[in-house]
Amino acid sequence: MRTWGGLAHVTFVTDAFSLRIVGRNLASTLKADVLSLQALNMVAWEAAGDLSELTHYSDHGPNYLALV
Repeated sequence: MRTWGGLAHVTFVTDAFSLRIVGRNLASTLKADVLSLQALNMVAWEAAGDLSELTHYSDHGPNYLALV
């Protein structure tokens, strides 16, 4: 997304069942530890650490790589 200060990258984590946004993050970099992992940490905090049924999928494309 283009802003007055430069480019901003947005990540949303969506609950596929309820279609609610359960995690989000905004950053100036595409680095996985800054952008997507912080959004997933928000999900983990909301779930009180129980991520046993979590499935993570990203359709960002070939320039996205996250090893968790």
